[in-house]
Amino acid sequence: MPDDHSTMAPRGIPSLRQSGFRTSRLRRFAVPVFVTFVALGLTGLLALGVYSARAAAQRNSCRNSLYAIGLALSNYKDRYGAIPPAVITDSAGKATHSWRTIISKEILYDSNFFSQLDLSKPWNATSNRKVLQKYVESAQCPSHRQADSNVTQYVAVVGDGTCWPGPMECGEFAQRTERDMTSPMPHGSGSPKILIVDWPASDIEWTEPRDISVEQFLQWFRDRQEDRRTSHGDVVLYLGDDLKPHELRLDTDVSTVRRMLTKDTVDSPSS
Repeated sequence: MPDDHSTMAPRGIPSLRQSGFRTSRLRRFAVPVFVTFVALGLTGLLALGVYSARAAAQRNSCRNSLYAIGLALSNYKDRYGAIPPAVITDSAGKATHSWRTIISKEILYDSNFFSQLDLSKPWNATSNRKVLQKYVESAQCPSHRQADSNVTQYVAVVGDGTCWPGPMECGEFAQRTERDMTSPMPHGSGSPKILIVDWPASDIEWTEPRDISVEQFLQWFRDRQEDRRTSHGDVVLYLGDDLKPHELRLDTDVSTVRRMLTKDTVDSPSS
Protein backbone atom coordinates (compact mmCIF):
# COMPACT_ATOMS: atom_id res chain seq x y z
CA MET A 1 0.00 0.00 0.00
CA PRO A 2 1.56 3.33 -0.96
CA ASP A 3 2.93 5.45 1.83
CA ASP A 4 1.93 8.76 0.19
CA HIS A 5 -1.86 8.98 0.43
CA SER A 6 -1.87 12.44 -1.16
CA THR A 7 -1.77 10.87 -4.61
CA MET A 8 -4.82 8.85 -3.89
CA ALA A 9 -8.28 10.04 -4.90
CA PRO A 10 -11.67 8.93 -3.63
CA ARG A 11 -13.18 6.08 -5.54
CA GLY A 12 -15.05 7.30 -8.64
CA ILE A 13 -13.11 10.57 -8.83
CA PRO A 14 -10.16 10.64 -11.27
CA SER A 15 -6.79 11.47 -9.85
CA LEU A 16 -4.99 14.62 -10.89
CA ARG A 17 -2.66 12.52 -12.98
CA GLN A 18 -5.59 10.81 -14.74
CA SER A 19 -7.42 14.12 -15.17
CA GLY A 20 -4.35 15.75 -16.64
CA PHE A 21 -3.92 12.87 -19.06
CA ARG A 22 -7.50 13.12 -20.23
CA THR A 23 -7.28 16.92 -20.60
CA SER A 24 -4.10 16.58 -22.57
CA ARG A 25 -5.67 13.95 -24.81
CA LEU A 26 -8.77 16.13 -25.29
CA ARG A 27 -6.58 19.08 -26.16
CA ARG A 28 -4.67 17.04 -28.72
CA PHE A 29 -7.98 16.05 -30.31
CA ALA A 30 -9.71 19.46 -30.11
CA VAL A 31 -6.91 21.56 -31.60
CA PRO A 32 -6.82 19.75 -34.98
CA VAL A 33 -10.62 19.78 -35.16
CA PHE A 34 -10.69 23.50 -34.45
CA VAL A 35 -7.98 24.17 -37.03
CA THR A 36 -9.90 22.05 -39.57
CA PHE A 37 -13.12 24.00 -38.99
CA VAL A 38 -11.27 27.30 -39.35
CA ALA A 39 -9.61 26.09 -42.55
CA LEU A 40 -12.94 24.94 -43.98
CA GLY A 41 -14.54 28.27 -43.07
CA LEU A 42 -11.75 30.24 -44.70
CA THR A 43 -11.92 27.99 -47.76
CA GLY A 44 -15.68 28.57 -48.00
CA LEU A 45 -15.25 32.33 -47.70
CA LEU A 46 -12.49 32.26 -50.30
CA ALA A 47 -14.65 30.19 -52.67
CA LEU A 48 -17.57 32.57 -52.15
CA GLY A 49 -15.29 35.52 -52.84
CA VAL A 50 -13.96 33.89 -56.02
CA TYR A 51 -17.52 33.10 -57.16
CA SER A 52 -18.69 36.65 -56.44
CA ALA A 53 -15.72 38.12 -58.27
CA ARG A 54 -16.32 35.83 -61.25
CA ALA A 55 -20.03 36.71 -61.32
CA ALA A 56 -19.20 40.43 -61.17
CA ALA A 57 -16.67 40.05 -64.00
CA GLN A 58 -19.20 38.17 -66.14
CA ARG A 59 -21.87 40.79 -65.42
CA ASN A 60 -19.47 43.55 -66.45
CA SER A 61 -18.55 41.67 -69.62
CA CYS A 62 -22.23 41.27 -70.48
CA ARG A 63 -22.80 44.95 -69.73
CA ASN A 64 -19.93 45.85 -72.05
CA SER A 65 -21.49 43.74 -74.82
CA LEU A 66 -24.81 45.55 -74.34
CA TYR A 67 -22.92 48.84 -74.44
CA ALA A 68 -21.40 47.84 -77.80
CA ILE A 69 -24.86 46.94 -79.14
CA GLY A 70 -26.19 50.28 -77.90
CA LEU A 71 -23.35 52.12 -79.60
CA ALA A 72 -24.05 50.28 -82.86
CA LEU A 73 -27.75 51.18 -82.65
CA SER A 74 -26.83 54.78 -81.88
CA ASN A 75 -24.57 55.00 -84.92
CA TYR A 76 -27.30 53.48 -87.06
CA LYS A 77 -29.89 55.89 -85.68
CA ASP A 78 -27.61 58.87 -86.31
CA ARG A 79 -27.19 57.74 -89.91
CA TYR A 80 -30.79 56.87 -90.76
CA GLY A 81 -32.91 58.69 -88.19
CA ALA A 82 -34.27 55.58 -86.40
CA ILE A 83 -33.16 52.25 -85.07
CA PRO A 84 -33.35 49.39 -87.61
CA PRO A 85 -36.49 47.33 -88.14
CA ALA A 86 -36.75 44.22 -86.02
CA VAL A 87 -36.65 42.07 -89.18
CA ILE A 88 -36.12 42.34 -92.91
CA THR A 89 -38.54 40.37 -95.08
CA ASP A 90 -38.56 39.11 -98.64
CA SER A 91 -41.19 40.25 -101.16
CA ALA A 92 -43.59 37.60 -99.84
CA GLY A 93 -43.35 38.99 -96.30
CA LYS A 94 -41.27 36.13 -94.90
CA ALA A 95 -38.69 37.25 -92.33
CA THR A 96 -35.19 36.78 -93.71
CA HIS A 97 -32.77 38.74 -91.48
CA SER A 98 -32.61 40.09 -87.94
CA TRP A 99 -31.77 43.52 -86.55
CA ARG A 100 -28.67 41.79 -85.12
CA THR A 101 -27.46 41.13 -88.66
CA ILE A 102 -28.16 44.73 -89.64
CA ILE A 103 -26.04 46.28 -86.88
CA SER A 104 -23.27 43.68 -86.99
CA LYS A 105 -21.13 45.81 -89.25
CA GLU A 106 -21.17 48.54 -86.62
CA ILE A 107 -20.03 46.09 -83.93
CA LEU A 108 -17.53 44.09 -85.97
CA TYR A 109 -15.85 46.98 -87.76
CA ASP A 110 -15.48 44.65 -90.72
CA SER A 111 -15.85 46.50 -94.00
CA ASN A 112 -16.28 43.21 -95.88
CA PHE A 113 -19.09 41.91 -93.67
CA PHE A 114 -22.09 43.03 -95.70
CA SER A 115 -20.39 42.51 -99.04
CA GLN A 116 -20.27 38.80 -98.18
CA LEU A 117 -24.00 38.64 -97.40
CA ASP A 118 -26.94 38.28 -99.71
CA LEU A 119 -29.82 40.03 -97.94
CA SER A 120 -32.23 38.80 -100.61
CA LYS A 121 -31.67 35.26 -99.30
CA PRO A 122 -32.69 33.97 -95.86
CA TRP A 123 -30.38 34.20 -92.87
CA ASN A 124 -29.92 30.41 -92.87
CA ALA A 125 -29.10 30.04 -96.57
CA THR A 126 -25.86 28.09 -96.94
CA SER A 127 -23.92 31.05 -98.36
CA ASN A 128 -25.05 33.37 -95.56
CA ARG A 129 -24.44 30.89 -92.76
CA LYS A 130 -20.78 30.57 -93.69
CA VAL A 131 -20.34 34.29 -93.08
CA LEU A 132 -22.54 34.67 -90.04
CA GLN A 133 -21.08 31.78 -88.05
CA LYS A 134 -17.73 33.57 -87.96
CA TYR A 135 -19.01 36.33 -85.70
CA VAL A 136 -21.31 34.59 -83.23
CA GLU A 137 -19.41 35.60 -80.06
CA SER A 138 -20.26 39.27 -80.61
CA ALA A 139 -23.91 38.41 -79.91
CA GLN A 140 -23.43 36.15 -76.89
CA CYS A 141 -23.36 37.01 -73.20
CA PRO A 142 -20.15 35.66 -71.61
CA SER A 143 -22.21 34.36 -68.67
CA HIS A 144 -24.29 32.05 -70.88
CA ARG A 145 -21.93 31.35 -73.76
CA GLN A 146 -21.77 27.72 -74.84
CA ALA A 147 -19.12 26.15 -77.01
CA ASP A 148 -20.13 25.51 -80.62
CA SER A 149 -23.44 27.31 -80.12
CA ASN A 150 -24.92 29.98 -82.39
CA VAL A 151 -27.55 30.98 -79.83
CA THR A 152 -27.70 34.62 -78.75
CA GLN A 153 -28.89 35.92 -75.39
CA TYR A 154 -29.39 39.50 -76.61
CA VAL A 155 -33.02 39.50 -77.63
CA ALA A 156 -35.33 42.38 -78.53
CA VAL A 157 -38.79 42.65 -77.00
CA VAL A 158 -40.91 43.41 -80.05
CA GLY A 159 -44.51 43.69 -81.17
CA ASP A 160 -47.34 46.20 -81.19
CA GLY A 161 -46.78 49.03 -78.76
CA THR A 162 -43.04 48.44 -78.32
CA CYS A 163 -40.31 50.82 -79.41
CA TRP A 164 -39.19 48.62 -82.31
CA PRO A 165 -40.13 49.45 -85.91
CA GLY A 166 -42.08 46.70 -87.65
CA PRO A 167 -40.84 44.49 -90.49
CA MET A 168 -39.30 46.14 -93.56
CA GLU A 169 -39.12 44.58 -97.01
CA CYS A 170 -35.60 43.97 -98.31
CA GLY A 171 -35.97 46.33 -101.26
CA GLU A 172 -37.20 49.15 -99.03
CA PHE A 173 -34.39 48.50 -96.59
CA ALA A 174 -31.83 48.72 -99.40
CA GLN A 175 -33.14 52.20 -100.26
CA ARG A 176 -32.91 53.46 -96.68
CA THR A 177 -29.47 54.93 -97.29
CA GLU A 178 -31.04 57.41 -99.72
CA ARG A 179 -33.43 59.02 -97.23
CA ASP A 180 -34.04 59.66 -93.56
CA MET A 181 -36.64 57.71 -91.65
CA THR A 182 -39.50 59.70 -90.18
CA SER A 183 -40.16 57.56 -87.10
CA PRO A 184 -37.61 58.59 -84.47
CA MET A 185 -37.29 56.36 -81.45
CA PRO A 186 -39.42 57.60 -78.55
CA HIS A 187 -37.93 58.36 -75.17
CA GLY A 188 -40.13 59.25 -72.23
CA SER A 189 -39.46 60.28 -68.66
CA GLY A 190 -38.64 57.93 -65.82
CA SER A 191 -36.90 54.60 -66.30
CA PRO A 192 -35.61 53.98 -69.84
CA LYS A 193 -37.88 51.85 -72.00
CA ILE A 194 -36.66 48.30 -72.58
CA LEU A 195 -35.35 47.56 -76.07
CA ILE A 196 -33.14 44.49 -75.61
CA VAL A 197 -32.81 42.05 -72.73
CA ASP A 198 -30.11 39.61 -71.71
CA TRP A 199 -32.33 36.52 -71.86
CA PRO A 200 -30.66 33.28 -70.63
CA ALA A 201 -33.67 31.21 -71.75
CA SER A 202 -33.05 32.07 -75.41
CA ASP A 203 -32.92 29.38 -78.09
CA ILE A 204 -32.65 31.98 -80.87
CA GLU A 205 -29.67 31.82 -83.23
CA TRP A 206 -28.01 35.19 -83.38
CA THR A 207 -28.87 36.02 -87.01
CA GLU A 208 -32.29 34.39 -86.86
CA PRO A 209 -35.09 36.93 -87.46
CA ARG A 210 -36.90 36.00 -84.27
CA ASP A 211 -37.25 37.75 -80.90
CA ILE A 212 -39.74 37.69 -78.03
CA SER A 213 -43.03 39.40 -77.31
CA VAL A 214 -43.97 41.51 -74.32
CA GLU A 215 -46.03 38.66 -72.88
CA GLN A 216 -43.21 36.14 -73.32
CA PHE A 217 -40.78 38.33 -71.44
CA LEU A 218 -43.27 39.15 -68.67
CA GLN A 219 -44.01 35.46 -68.12
CA TRP A 220 -40.29 34.69 -67.91
CA PHE A 221 -39.85 37.61 -65.52
CA ARG A 222 -42.65 36.30 -63.25
CA ASP A 223 -41.01 32.87 -63.24
CA ARG A 224 -37.68 34.39 -62.22
CA GLN A 225 -39.35 36.23 -59.36
CA GLU A 226 -40.41 32.83 -58.03
CA ASP A 227 -37.09 31.14 -58.75
CA ARG A 228 -34.31 33.70 -58.84
CA ARG A 229 -31.71 31.69 -60.68
CA THR A 230 -30.04 34.17 -62.99
CA SER A 231 -26.36 34.52 -63.76
CA HIS A 232 -26.44 38.15 -62.64
CA GLY A 233 -27.94 37.75 -59.20
CA ASP A 234 -31.24 39.51 -58.59
CA VAL A 235 -31.09 41.66 -61.71
CA VAL A 236 -31.74 41.34 -65.44
CA LEU A 237 -29.49 43.37 -67.71
CA TYR A 238 -31.20 45.31 -70.47
CA LEU A 239 -30.54 47.98 -73.08
CA GLY A 240 -32.83 50.97 -72.71
CA ASP A 241 -34.19 53.35 -75.31
CA ASP A 242 -31.41 55.73 -74.25
CA LEU A 243 -29.19 53.03 -75.82
CA LYS A 244 -27.34 52.40 -72.57
CA PRO A 245 -27.17 49.27 -70.37
CA HIS A 246 -29.30 49.14 -67.22
CA GLU A 247 -30.26 46.70 -64.47
CA LEU A 248 -33.85 45.60 -63.92
CA ARG A 249 -34.32 44.27 -60.39
CA LEU A 250 -36.30 41.06 -60.04
CA ASP A 251 -38.37 42.62 -57.26
CA THR A 252 -39.76 45.22 -59.69
CA ASP A 253 -43.54 45.12 -59.96
CA VAL A 254 -44.67 43.39 -63.15
CA SER A 255 -47.00 46.27 -64.06
CA THR A 256 -43.99 48.60 -63.95
CA VAL A 257 -42.03 46.25 -66.20
CA ARG A 258 -44.94 46.20 -68.66
CA ARG A 259 -44.89 50.01 -68.86
CA MET A 260 -41.14 49.86 -69.49
CA LEU A 261 -41.75 47.55 -72.46
CA THR A 262 -44.23 49.81 -74.25
CA LYS A 263 -44.22 53.32 -75.67
CA ASP A 264 -45.71 56.14 -73.61
CA THR A 265 -48.25 56.83 -76.31
CA VAL A 266 -49.79 53.36 -75.98
CA ASP A 267 -52.29 52.50 -73.28
CA SER A 268 -51.00 49.28 -71.78
CA PRO A 269 -53.40 46.74 -70.26
CA SER A 270 -52.96 45.96 -66.61
CA SER A 271 -50.92 42.88 -65.73
